Amino acid sequence: MEAFAFGGQERERLEVAIAGYERTPTGDYYDDNWLTADISVHCGAFQGRFAAALLTHELQTFHDQLEVLYQSLSGNAAFNTLEGQLALSVTGDGRGASADHRRGDGPARQPAAPGVRDRHRPDPTAAVPARPGGRA
Repeated sequence: MEAFAFGGQERERLEVAIAGYERTPTGDYYDDNWLTADISVHCGAFQGRFAAALLTHELQTFHDQLEVLYQSLSGNAAFNTLEGQLALSVTGDGRGASADHRRGDGPARQPAAPGVRDRHRPDPTAAVPARPGGRA
């Protein structure tokens, strides 16, 4: 399982863990590129966890924007899902001296049927590959 996270080790943290592709490939770009994810949010006294469906191109677009932000330390990277389950905006102020200079915000919405999965934390900078015919 692949994962990426923002924030602290345990608190003030958002983690997205990808369990895998949602279904067997059929040859349709959108149907073949849905991923099942486990979203974990820890914010102050609030903790929440829910399952979400994400598209590979949503993650790839966010990854591309984060690479630019990482290089320049200024600008914005935005992650939005088609189904509105998670939105995240990361802004760099140009200094890049510490995490205090970056800010993330956005809604997290639990879908109708949440699920729980085991996770581990591999390389958070690795891009999620699209299926053949999709954007890599």
